[in-house]
Amino acid sequence: MAVGTASLRSALLAGIIAAHAATTARANDLAPIIGLVDGRVTTCGVRAAFDAPTRLSVELVVTRTGDTTVFVLSADGPAAADAIGLSLATVSQDTNRLLPPAVLATATSPIRARGSIDATVGAFLFRDLLVGGGTVSLMFGDRPTLTLPIVGPALPSVRAAYLQCAGDVFSQTR
Repeated sequence: MAVGTASLRSALLAGIIAAHAATTARANDLAPIIGLVDGRVTTCGVRAAFDAPTRLSVELVVTRTGDTTVFVLSADGPAAADAIGLSLATVSQDTNRLLPPAVLATATSPIRARGSIDATVGAFLFRDLLVGGGTVSLMFGDRPTLTLPIVGPALPSVRAAYLQCAGDVFSQTR
C-alpha cells in the first residue's frame, strides 16, 4: 500500500510540476521581433510565448518615427480574450506607471497598451526584461488576475538580436 501511495504522490507531483512549467515562459521562449519598412529597421522588441493551458503571446516593442519613440505592450491568445487590463513589471519598471491603460481595440485584436516613454526609461525596461525577466499580468473584471512569470536571462542570441536592432533604430535619427 505504501508503494502505491508513493507512486501516486510522485505522479501527482510530476503533474503539478508539468502544469507549472507549461505556464512559465522560459528564457528560451523569448524571441526577438524586428520590423522593417523599405529595408530600414523601424521596430524592435521581444515576444514571450506561453503554452497550454494559457496559450498566450505577449509582445513588447519599440518603434521610432523621427523623434517619436512609441512603446507597445500587447497580449494575444485565448487567455487574453476577456482581459480588461495588461501590464509588464520588471525589477525596476512597470508598464502600469509608464503607459496609458491597456485597451482592447476590437473583439478580435489583442489587448494593448501604447504610449511614448522616455528612451532611457524604455531601455531600462528592456534591459531588466532581457537580463532578469519580469511578470506579465492580465486583469479581468469578474475573475482573478492572471500573473505569468517570464524567467530571465534571455538567451544571448535574443539579447544580441534586440541590441543590434535597437542600435539600428536609434542610430537612424542622429
